[in-house]
Amino acid sequence: MNLRTLAFRYLSRQRLKTMLIVISISLGAALLSASQVFLASIEKSNELSIQSVYGDVDLYVGYQLSIHDELRKPLTEEDLKNLESLTEVRQIGTIHYPYLGYEEEYEMWDDIYVGFNEEPLAYESTMVDIGEQTIPAEREVIVSRAYASIHDVAIGDNIDLLFPPGEKEQVKIVGYSNEDREDLSSVLLFQAEWLQSVTRKGPTMAMLQLDSHESKQSVHDQIVQMNPLLNVDLLEETNDLRENVGGLLPILTSINIAVIIVSGLLYRSIMEVMIQERNQQLAVLRLVGASKRNLLFLACIETLFVSIVSLFIGLVIGICTALMILSAPMTFADVMIVTTEIPWLSIGFYLLLYVASLFIFSVFPVYQASNVSPISTYQQSSSQLTLTRKRVRLFIVLLVCTLILSILSFVTTDVWLHVLSMFSIITLYFVCITHTLRFALRFVHAIIQPLRHSSVWTLAPLQLLRHLQKTKAIAMLLSACIILTTLGFTTLENLKQTSIDQLFSLNPADFRVTSYAYGNYALQNQGFSPELYDEITLQNDVSEPSNYFTTPFIGLTTNLPKTTWATEDVDGTAQVLAQIKGTDLHPYLEEARQGKTTINELDPFDVVITERTADALGYEIGDQINLKSIESDEEAFNYSFTVASIVSNHPFLSNEQFEPFDSFFMTPKQMDDHFAITQHSELLLSSANRQAEQQIHGTIESLQLENDVNVINRYAALEEFQEQYNERLYVLAFTIGIMIVLTMAGLFTSSMSTFQARLTELSILRSIGLFHKQLYRILLLEGALLTFISALMASVCSLWLSMHLTFSLQGSLSVLPVTELTIIIVLSPVLGILGFLLPTRWALRQNILKHLT
Repeated sequence: MNLRTLAFRYLSRQRLKTMLIVISISLGAALLSASQVFLASIEKSNELSIQSVYGDVDLYVGYQLSIHDELRKPLTEEDLKNLESLTEVRQIGTIHYPYLGYEEEYEMWDDIYVGFNEEPLAYESTMVDIGEQTIPAEREVIVSRAYASIHDVAIGDNIDLLFPPGEKEQVKIVGYSNEDREDLSSVLLFQAEWLQSVTRKGPTMAMLQLDSHESKQSVHDQIVQMNPLLNVDLLEETNDLRENVGGLLPILTSINIAVIIVSGLLYRSIMEVMIQERNQQLAVLRLVGASKRNLLFLACIETLFVSIVSLFIGLVIGICTALMILSAPMTFADVMIVTTEIPWLSIGFYLLLYVASLFIFSVFPVYQASNVSPISTYQQSSSQLTLTRKRVRLFIVLLVCTLILSILSFVTTDVWLHVLSMFSIITLYFVCITHTLRFALRFVHAIIQPLRHSSVWTLAPLQLLRHLQKTKAIAMLLSACIILTTLGFTTLENLKQTSIDQLFSLNPADFRVTSYAYGNYALQNQGFSPELYDEITLQNDVSEPSNYFTTPFIGLTTNLPKTTWATEDVDGTAQVLAQIKGTDLHPYLEEARQGKTTINELDPFDVVITERTADALGYEIGDQINLKSIESDEEAFNYSFTVASIVSNHPFLSNEQFEPFDSFFMTPKQMDDHFAITQHSELLLSSANRQAEQQIHGTIESLQLENDVNVINRYAALEEFQEQYNERLYVLAFTIGIMIVLTMAGLFTSSMSTFQARLTELSILRSIGLFHKQLYRILLLEGALLTFISALMASVCSLWLSMHLTFSLQGSLSVLPVTELTIIIVLSPVLGILGFLLPTRWALRQNILKHLT
């Protein structure tokens, strides 16, 4: 008889366990395939969304890509040919941006001139959103509707535009850009060649479309080697969106790995049960000449049979389920799913990894059984594990080393030490689980010694010790489930806390009211009436801290101490754009770090700066700040102010997200006296009522300012983030449910096998006087005790791991899943009772006399 026939017969004889294996592996395979279909569909939909926003462009290349680039020269024909010759480049297009970096020199603050040629990539640029229209011809222009409204022009009109360093040119308006794109409001679109002829030589930069966005870094390296002076914009924001898909990719990857591990442990536990049931048959094979290699091949063939059937069932169920769910309109991870895709390559990879893990886990039980003497196995020697002194010493050494490494990582706060400590803890736990389980059971037995009169409490831990091999398999499976669940919760909670902290730091107030202006027109915006702040603050829902800021005065510093921070250097004088705003300084001066601490102490020419501005620009108390208005030299005004106080970096005063320039602060009266500015440009409002936005909008409408201001609600952003967090939590909860099902299958199979082997023992206990109810309680208590001890040990290990994970992510200990672990420990006996319930009923219904003879 060959090994294939023998393997098939073994599986056929143990139909119940084979069926459980098939169901369990099928569930894992279904989850793996469904997750890949789900992820691929999100990625495809996300890619379509990215292309709609950023265009189908992978790289921008040029000597000057921003105003901060010093080298201001156009791309040459040779540069373009070299870029086009790169193997990964599919096609290339050009952009002419004549006044990039020349805004001050030519006073081109208001409008952005940009030119494109009639080529496919021109329509993929983020600066071209013109629908069915084509790139304008010579002396033609496409403008935004906002531009047309401000300048009172329409399609077909001829307008005179200034093209420095040349003279004015007359151009014809031939179309409008997409009115939904506010960022294009100040963009004027021309034909590139004509724009070069009236401005300066170009093109300014090139657009590259690659064979695959994964080739970005490779192409970047080639460009740098080809010409180190060229700058390359890798569009990192699109990389983040593609790689993480809103943070879903690492979560699904972790879940897939968790499913593979738990399924592998389940398969190992069931295989151990099946191997122990046919120990005598394997011993006979050894006695008649079968080698260890033959037994290992036998296990592999069984795994192959089971895997083929299970993977086919799981693949069909997983793909069909995913396609059915995705057929309904839905949004996940901020991506509207508009298409479905079956990634056969990634599904095949994960299923191969799944099968490989099954083969690896299936070898352990057979290898252990093949190392036992066939004679002792056939004579049914005690299967109880023994702990040698050597193993105990190994356990103690590993424990001490892990403790030392853990303490060092907490003391040094080194991330890699935390990661190494986590690996060491997991290794210690699973390598030495037999020792910890035995010690725990002995400890429980020692505690219940005073209850010796109760046979239920006395026998349960002893029976678990006696069958420690099968007990260990269940404990490993349950522990893996708990540890993976805990790490998943800890990671999500850390990400949640970090994201909320970032959200609150970027939006320091609950509500932010700003002037409605776009692009460089914001520099000329007149703001809105101070009456709005007075009316809003009268509402009961608005509380402290709240504040207002006047329309800023923007100018150039002419005596900057730190010249390295300057953006321009004119006539040997370091200059940088800065702004002066008026606000209520009273709450900030009270906590001043240096200088004056009350408004009454401020002189008419005093200003207040934050610590961030002081560090960045180098100003100190008493320094003079010379500012020149940004008008032309003939119309410019010069101002001189004194640094009177340096205050702390209050979120309202020092927010880099919304402040393009460094800021100096005055009282509103000073702003009126020096610049005749009384209008407000920004309100920062605090409110405990999330519905206060309705009252704010009501006040805005009553003052007829709805077209002048914009309201930003921090609560809305928080709710959006909470929705994303809940989506990931649902995915984790679903995975936990799958792992619980797999754990229940392992408990059921292991307990059924154990009770089959113990039928003679149970019959003897009944024959010497134990009642049916007593045995029923003993067996159920074994399940409850086993899962409780396993959950307790795994929870301690999980808490230890969570501390290291939290510190490695620079999180707070407040996110440790203490509540979740407490719930797991409390509910774990229920899981054990449910897993042992049906096998217990089956065992106690067997004929006593049949098993005593």
